[in-house]
Amino acid sequence: MQSVEPGGVAGSGRSPSHQEQLHQEQLHQEQLHQEQLHQEQLQENKRVARRIIEEVIDGRNLTLADELIAQDYVEHSPSQGLPPGREGFKRWIVQVHAGFPDWQHNIEDVIAEGDRVVVRNVARGTHRGEFMGIAPTGHWVSEPGIDIMRIVGGKMVEHWGQYDWLGLLDQLKTPPRGSEGTPQG
Repeated sequence: MQSVEPGGVAGSGRSPSHQEQLHQEQLHQEQLHQEQLHQEQLQENKRVARRIIEEVIDGRNLTLADELIAQDYVEHSPSQGLPPGREGFKRWIVQVHAGFPDWQHNIEDVIAEGDRVVVRNVARGTHRGEFMGIAPTGHWVSEPGIDIMRIVGGKMVEHWGQYDWLGLLDQLKTPPRGSEGTPQG
């Protein structure tokens, strides 16, 4: 059985040359650099997703939407009556805030992998304006949801969303707790 010195070349019985050692070190450094770049990109994508929710949606910054959302982005959970792309996204924000002027998200988890960012959140607000054909009720509502955003070049290019719409509608129909007529449990 051949013995190989630590760091030696297996089967050759010799130690790696200085040039081979340098090459191995360069490969290792390149791998570390690529991993660092990958992690930085994941963090940047998470930052973009947070900004879309906190600044564009909650902050109603429609100008920032032009910077963070691709013109032709694809919404895989479209609302009826809205145009496609970024323009539809902006109109949705206006509609939500017309119905719930204090609409805000509490972000609970942000997970990134590749070009996708998953955000688990709960949106809350008070129904003070018409929303989905429902006259203002004054009810404070809470809607859990999960957003999946595909982010490329610092812009959201696709979105998938899962929200508790039935729960939201139920909250709008049920009198607020403590009001007259509230079901007793």
